[in-house]
Amino acid sequence: MPDVRLHWTDNPEVLLGRRARWFPIQRVIAIDKRERRLKTRCSLAHELAHIVLGDTCGTEDGLYDDRREQRADEFAARLLLPDLDLLARTIVVTVNDGHAANELNVTLNLYRVRLDTLEPEERAVIDGYVVGAAGEWGA
Repeated sequence: MPDVRLHWTDNPEVLLGRRARWFPIQRVIAIDKRERRLKTRCSLAHELAHIVLGDTCGTEDGLYDDRREQRADEFAARLLLPDLDLLARTIVVTVNDGHAANELNVTLNLYRVRLDTLEPEERAVIDGYVVGAAGEWGA
C-alpha cells in the first residue's frame, strides 16, 4: 500500500477503545502497541481491508457502519485464511473453535467469519475433508 503509514500508540483518544483505526485523510493506520501479535495481525488485516475496499472513516454522523465493518472482517478473514486445505485439516485436529483459531494465528472472530462466509464450493471442500477424516476414524 503506497503512502499508508502505521502509527503504534496507546493513546485512548486516538484509538477510542479499538485495537486499530484507519484515518483516511492522514492515510494512517493507528495500532494499539499493547496488543498481542495475533490480535495486531488481525486488526491490521481488517484496517487494510477498509483501504482496499475504499471505506472512509465512519459515516456522516460519525458512527461506524456495521456493514462496512462486516465487509472488512470478511476481507480480512479471506486474506488471513486463504488455504482451505489447511483450514479443513485444522478443524479436524482441534477440539473447538478457539483452539482452531489459535492454531491458525487468527482471532476467534475472524475464524468464525471465515467459516460463516464460505462460498458453496469452499464449504464442499471443508465438508468433504471433515467427513473423510471422520470415516477414517470410524473404520
